[in-house]
Amino acid sequence: MAGVFKADAGRLEAKLPPDSLLKRALLFEANPRSTRIVFICTPHLGSPLAAGLLGQFGRSIILLPARVLEGAGNLAVKSLAAAVGQKGRFMPNSIWGMSPRSPLLLSLHPLSIKPPFHSIIGNQGLDKIPLKDSSDGVVPYWSSHLAGAVSERIVTAQHVTACQNPETVEELKRILRLHLSAISNHN
Repeated sequence: MAGVFKADAGRLEAKLPPDSLLKRALLFEANPRSTRIVFICTPHLGSPLAAGLLGQFGRSIILLPARVLEGAGNLAVKSLAAAVGQKGRFMPNSIWGMSPRSPLLLSLHPLSIKPPFHSIIGNQGLDKIPLKDSSDGVVPYWSSHLAGAVSERIVTAQHVTACQNPETVEELKRILRLHLSAISNHN
């Protein structure tokens, strides 16, 4: 929380009731039972679509439920606005948080991931585009790529179809077999 809210983090946390949905959304502990992670077309650094016209349209039609706003005082709302790079009393929705300029995403990126992790990254299959400039149509390679991955597999797929793609399914099976082997050898 301090990575985004800076000096206001402590005040914000103290003002929110312990059972606040807002507090539960912002403060979390890594699940110690997670022993391997697979990211599929994950926008770790956001998507330019969230900051463009399509994102603007989406932001305008998505409203947060009143329950999310319960217990959110002025400081909380201003702090959430700051998390997505806005000012004033502004309650962002998920599309705001997916902008590549989102301070929240930028503050999460340098955090380490403890369990081994794998990336399956979609590529629309457009010829003659260098990998670093490729995209699955929603998430660019530079946003899906994470240094430190145990494996990274590029699959020829668009974002919306990547999970059904046979290459994705085969890579996921490979990773699951690897994991089963690792836990069998450990026991």
